[in-house]
Amino acid sequence: IRQIVPPLTNKPERCLTCHYGLEQISDAHPVEAFGCVICHGGNRLGLTPERAHQGLLGGRNPSDFRVINLTCGRTGCHRGRKHAYQNVVDRSRRSLMATMAGVILGLRLSWGAQPDARARYASVGVADPTPDDRRPAHTYGFLATIPVYSARGLPRHRGRLRLVDKGGRQLTVSGRVADDQWRKFCARCHLNNERRTGPSAHAAGCAACHVLRAKDNRYHGHDPMIDRRTQGHGAMHRLTTAVPSTQCLRCHNRSGRIGLAYMGRFDADGYGTPFQRGTMNFQRLSDGRYYLNLAPDVHHQQGMHCIDCHTSEDLMGDGRIYGRMRRAVKIRCQTCHGGYQLRPRLGVAEDREFRWKVSSLKSMKLEPGDRPVLDNGGKPLSNVFQRGKKIVLVSKVTGKVHPVTVITGKRGLHAIRGHAEDNLECFACHARWAAQCYGCHPVRRQGQKMPDSMTGRRYDGRWSEVRDYYRFRDPPLGRNARGKVSPFMPGCQVLFTHLDARGRPIRRHHLFRGPVFRNGAVSTPINPHTTSTSVRSCAGCHLSPKALGLGQGFLSLGRRWSENRFLPLVDPGKSGNPLGFAWESLVTATGRTLMGTTHPRARPLNAAELRRMLRVGSCLPCHDRYDDPIYKNWPKSLDLAGTEKHRQLIQKSWGRRPLGFRGPR
Repeated sequence: IRQIVPPLTNKPERCLTCHYGLEQISDAHPVEAFGCVICHGGNRLGLTPERAHQGLLGGRNPSDFRVINLTCGRTGCHRGRKHAYQNVVDRSRRSLMATMAGVILGLRLSWGAQPDARARYASVGVADPTPDDRRPAHTYGFLATIPVYSARGLPRHRGRLRLVDKGGRQLTVSGRVADDQWRKFCARCHLNNERRTGPSAHAAGCAACHVLRAKDNRYHGHDPMIDRRTQGHGAMHRLTTAVPSTQCLRCHNRSGRIGLAYMGRFDADGYGTPFQRGTMNFQRLSDGRYYLNLAPDVHHQQGMHCIDCHTSEDLMGDGRIYGRMRRAVKIRCQTCHGGYQLRPRLGVAEDREFRWKVSSLKSMKLEPGDRPVLDNGGKPLSNVFQRGKKIVLVSKVTGKVHPVTVITGKRGLHAIRGHAEDNLECFACHARWAAQCYGCHPVRRQGQKMPDSMTGRRYDGRWSEVRDYYRFRDPPLGRNARGKVSPFMPGCQVLFTHLDARGRPIRRHHLFRGPVFRNGAVSTPINPHTTSTSVRSCAGCHLSPKALGLGQGFLSLGRRWSENRFLPLVDPGKSGNPLGFAWESLVTATGRTLMGTTHPRARPLNAAELRRMLRVGSCLPCHDRYDDPIYKNWPKSLDLAGTEKHRQLIQKSWGRRPLGFRGPR
């Protein structure tokens, strides 16, 4: 019998009698001081599995949010501390990775399940006790648990639905198929849920990120009592704050594919080309999807991981409840690299929060005079600071020091009229490609059961999904909710089919419509996370129908703006597309909006913006360099473009008028 008496409890424990090879959970939680029971619960004196495991908290995962108040969230541990940033448990439960409020809101909007863009629901209901008059704008005091679609087939007691969420709250019924689709199809990746198998396997709660997984999702440690044959275990009984990008990829490999794109992978399930040795592509993800190797993000190329840029408040929240990711994320490109006019903001190394953050990172070694860079909220970043006259970033995972290029005051593209950070997002030019999934066809079949990812119960309604086609070209551009030019990606272009128990259509190829999003075939502004030091060519934006939001095809400019015509590469009339326009078309050739978005104030480029873009495009056949003198004083150059001297120069160079040239305006 191996018995210890940890000083934190001063009570004997015999867990190590069986688990004698178990790894130390972390250097900050030594078993000699903490023991096992303070986190895991159970019978401290039991010597058989049945007796010892009585009263375990969260089964094998004490960080599960259902029991976390009794474990990690004990007062004085990661909750109930003096400073809000130390109360990680409260922050995490209100974070977007736990609530999924932004995903739920976007889904319900595009499926016509609610009339406005206000967040109402979370994966599990959550509340912020701060009074309304003291909460920041764009935050919420309460989000309810997303309801079930129908009570059909669900347990009842005295006529009332007997179904509760993971917080013990009674679930409601909405009658909206969007809620059923989310609970059964989309709800597997968030911190309130566990997924034991597949490429997205992860634990619930803190262990989802902080306990690393092996590729096979099996245990590879030294405890003889843990079954190495079954999936659903961490690779080791070990917590880490040095979370690598491969751990993030477990959830961020669908939808926007940001995790895959960051690493330069384009998943192409169903398309196993190019062939290798006479068979399908050998490059496969763990769930069988094929993938191609494309250009990775420059930060990934330099050895940086997701958490090297994203802060703990980005990921674990700041204690507030947000309905949109753009409200919660604390960093921008300019945070580290500055803008054309403003340098990165600096704080002081004596800041209490900065010292606390640095102390949790083994990779960090401060030097005298180091000053932290501040995030958008004015809080110090733990791993980016000014050292001497340079800005450096220290990787939280590897400890490598990365010099940061600051663009402030540098001439070049950033100095061109209309290209500064007040008009364009940096990734409008620097994102080299984006995964683009067109035409989403979800099907719900009544009479067939499917498990609810939130409750584990199987009930009526089975979902499946196919798409039209998939591309990785340069993304189109539009205005995001911040009013800046940004890449857009298809954000679920939904054509919904609902079948009854006999397979007869209740609704076939239904296109949702609403006042916020125009139609259910929405496109969404996004950062594709495929940043490159090289940028799109001038013609790649100003003369590309795809970049302008028209789609792939052929643009013909008329003598009058109203005579512009666009011929799409894919004929919508022959592809079964009920929209009347191509899946890729955000606007018409005259600037009329076709496709909506679930982001209020975001939109495709309008007619005036298309005019300006194409007007520059007409000059590019001759003036194709960004440092050409004509771009230094663009209004004056436009006036000169209509002169007889300019016409003579064109005729001398080309022998004819360039395609698309229509005079000075």
